[in-house]
Amino acid sequence: MTATEVETHNIELIRQGFEAFNGGNMAVLGELFDYNANWHAAAAGVLRGDCHGREAIFAMFAQLHQETGGTFASKPVAFAAAGDKVFVQTEVSGERKGYKLHEGEVLVFTLAEGRVREVHVYAANYPAALAFWA
Repeated sequence: MTATEVETHNIELIRQGFEAFNGGNMAVLGELFDYNANWHAAAAGVLRGDCHGREAIFAMFAQLHQETGGTFASKPVAFAAAGDKVFVQTEVSGERKGYKLHEGEVLVFTLAEGRVREVHVYAANYPAALAFWA
């Protein structure tokens, strides 16, 4: 595959991952995330931030669902890729303890051999995220 073909393929994999996440399809996510994947995010309230290993990442996904009564969603707005990296601008939303979240994030996925090895999450409005998850 050419570099452009790899980037296009990686974007499609991540697009499918967002569909699986928002649809609760853990089988697809299990195929997408490497067993030793790492998730890097700033800790916010009940969310601890960094997760090491697919099982820890999936436990955090379950926590997002539990804490928001199933209302948490991450809607991709734009995708870009460069080599093994896929950049996704998202709009996250949810309801928790009478509060509503609707903020932007950028996620940077690093893939190898068609699997997610690392994710870095950057909140557009960290104070709002911190208040929501407190």
